[in-house]
Parts: sequence; structure tokens; C-alpha cells
Amino acid sequence: MMTIAVYRVDADGASTPVTPKYVVKPDEDFPVNSGFPPCSCLLCVPLGWCDFHEGPSQTDQPVDQHGRACLPCREQRGLTPRPELEQR
Repeated sequence: MMTIAVYRVDADGASTPVTPKYVVKPDEDFPVNSGFPPCSCLLCVPLGWCDFHEGPSQTDQPVDQHGRACLPCREQRGLTPRPELEQR
């Protein structure tokens, strides 16, 4: 159970109730998925590395025995990904 109340706080720190307290019963059929897509920020997604532009990449794939290329670099250079070389 959760108790919800709204207060107004004056400049000197005194609080005054704005609404009466009431108890809320949480939903028991809470969905596992909150409906938001997975985060894709640089802190949450492990980055790969593109050997062609020498920088981080989320789309890197092996293109030969010695290098990985991101999607834009593969398109610019006409490179074909070689998933059988995957070594991560």
C-alpha cells in the first residue's frame, strides 16, 4: 500500500496539506514490459569499434581477418560483412 498526500511548503519550511491523505493499492497485474523501448544511449549499450573511421560503433561487423567496419563505412567502401569471422 502507498499513501499519497500533497503539501505546500512555505519559504520558512512550514508545510500545509493541500489534499487529504489517501491510500492507494498498487495494481497486482503489473505488466513486465513498461512499454518503453530499450535504452540505446552510450552508457547502456556496449559499443563496438570501427577500424575504418577509428571510432565507436553500434553497427560494427567483421569484414576481414583484421578489421571491423560500421554500417556507414561498409556502405561507403562497398565492404561485405563476414559474420563467420565474429570473435567478440
